[in-house]
Amino acid sequence: MSASGKNIREGDVVFLGWQHLVVVEKSGARWVACPLVAGHEARHRSDIDLNWIELSEAGLSVPDVRLRAVACCREGERGVRFVGTVGSSVVRRARDALFREYAQRDRNFSSVKMRVVSGSSVRQEKYGERAVL
Repeated sequence: MSASGKNIREGDVVFLGWQHLVVVEKSGARWVACPLVAGHEARHRSDIDLNWIELSEAGLSVPDVRLRAVACCREGERGVRFVGTVGSSVVRRARDALFREYAQRDRNFSSVKMRVVSGSSVRQEKYGERAVL
């Protein structure tokens, strides 16, 4: 069954390309989703554990899956296949983790100042140290 852009809603679990995604936000034809990753993959700080009830509601039969709170922005429905739905609590946890993850990334990158030096060469200053990139 193929989902159309009008039918995709927050909380939907879809299959696109080679991975499952959970839709966490929808605006018009644009939507933001977070990928589901296998449990054997390296753990990321933004990973969210899902219990077996949430996985069964999502239409996933694999017991060892985590939701990675990294935004995948998409537009339209081409190639999207509907799999299932997660509850609003999972969507809320994913959004909270997304905000935390991008706040952390902002903090990490704000400590690094980039400036252009002599044309196209770029120097990176971090904590008073200099390195030519």
